[in-house]
Amino acid sequence: MSMIIKKEDKKLHKIRRCSFEELVEILENIQDCQYGDTLKELKSSIEVFEASLKKLDEQVVDIALKIAKEVILSEVDKNSTDIVINLGNRVIKELKNSFLIRLNVNPKDYEAVLDYFGQLNYVEVVADKEIELGGIVAVSDTKKVDAQLSTRFKKAKEVIVGYKDR
Repeated sequence: MSMIIKKEDKKLHKIRRCSFEELVEILENIQDCQYGDTLKELKSSIEVFEASLKKLDEQVVDIALKIAKEVILSEVDKNSTDIVINLGNRVIKELKNSFLIRLNVNPKDYEAVLDYFGQLNYVEVVADKEIELGGIVAVSDTKKVDAQLSTRFKKAKEVIVGYKDR
């Protein structure tokens, strides 16, 4: 027993197997489409929906980063010296092939960083009121490393969301 499949049935079968966006494209290609205005509205709704999702993603990332920043700032207030010394060790390792490394730190962290790194003849420690508490900016003959909290959060946001602050 053979079955005759109508052309319209084939189109419906194809429609069932495709994505929402493909559905819109297929309907646009149907010769005698009587739903032109509906399709335009549908496309517009899709664009609005996608823009809303993108904005929502950005807002979720902003909220998560703000919460993380508050938690970390609280920790920095309590342990800025330990944090800046750990950061100092990391940037010195990163800049290990440099002849001279200048560590710019917040004046409140200056004494502790000087005590810890002052004995190294290739490291200079400078108090800089522009540097955040618990942060460090290392400058060498080859590069500059900004390891301040605000810089790290900005980079994290760029990586996560895929855009730069406007």
